[in-house]
Amino acid sequence: MAEKRENSVLFSLRELQQIEEERITEEEEARRRAEEERIRAQMEAERRAREEEERRRREEEERRRREQEERERAEREERLRLEEAERRARIEAQAELERQRLQQEMEIKKAAAMRAKPKALIAIAAVLVVSVGGLGLYAWKKSAEHEVEKQRAAERLAQVEAEKRRLAEEKAKLEAEISQVQQELDDLSKALASAQTDAEREAIRRKQAAAKQRLDALRNKGKRGGRGTGKPRPEKKDTIERNCDPNDPLCGI
Repeated sequence: MAEKRENSVLFSLRELQQIEEERITEEEEARRRAEEERIRAQMEAERRAREEEERRRREEEERRRREQEERERAEREERLRLEEAERRARIEAQAELERQRLQQEMEIKKAAAMRAKPKALIAIAAVLVVSVGGLGLYAWKKSAEHEVEKQRAAERLAQVEAEKRRLAEEKAKLEAEISQVQQELDDLSKALASAQTDAEREAIRRKQAAAKQRLDALRNKGKRGGRGTGKPRPEKKDTIERNCDPNDPLCGI
């Protein structure tokens, strides 16, 4: 019995020792995990701090770079503006000097010409005055001749228009008479077809013959009128030569 109790006590002691060892192991494992977590968190914080610092450094460098580029651009534009202003000033100064030089040369030449050829200038002026006067007189004469010619042309045109109207009226009158005679012949033909006696037919034939004679006379008159009637008018001799047919009523218009 004593041996059993001893074995039981030993077993209990071993269990207690094992439990203690397990507790110690768990505590050590917990401390180890906590330490690892702390180290990992610290490393993560350090990493984030480094990244944030790197980001701020890059932003600062980018800001400085942009500022430097902006200053260089402004300096370059200002330099170009000054160079352009200087170039324009040089060109304007050169142009002004050239203008003054040309003006001085012209004044020198003018003074030399005035001293060397005063008589020639007077003669040229006299010739110009005479020429202008002659041209004025010639222009006046030409204008007067032109007005006279315009008046003559207007008179000839009026005569031609009057002659055209007269011929048109005569033609219309002649055509009306011919139409009337033709209508009379048509009526006589109808009357001849419906005549009952020889005496009636003979009378109608005589009327037809007379109407045909009038119709032929009217047609011959129309042909003569188309060729032109009336006495020829004497031609007027113009002092100005014409390059058209003298028989043309519109010649000279």
